[in-house]
Amino acid sequence: MILVNTDFITGKNLKTLALVNGWGMLTFGVNLQKAAQRANSELEIQAQQMNADAIINVRYSFGGGGTNCVLATGTAVKFV
Repeated sequence: MILVNTDFITGKNLKTLALVNGWGMLTFGVNLQKAAQRANSELEIQAQQMNADAIINVRYSFGGGGTNCVLATGTAVKFV
């Protein structure tokens, strides 16, 4: 699965499918990178269920205040 933080993929025409979200908790002993990987995995699972080819506009938010999580959002797209 292709994940990019841009709104295009060079050389590809894209059809927007849906917004996808994923999150990873930052628990004791889990670093930020692993939490982001978990969030990415959730994005990919949702996109695969839609038969998407890629996820564009991937963005990350980091929560605090007792939640300590990484939220990833993006747009699932199909190559046309």
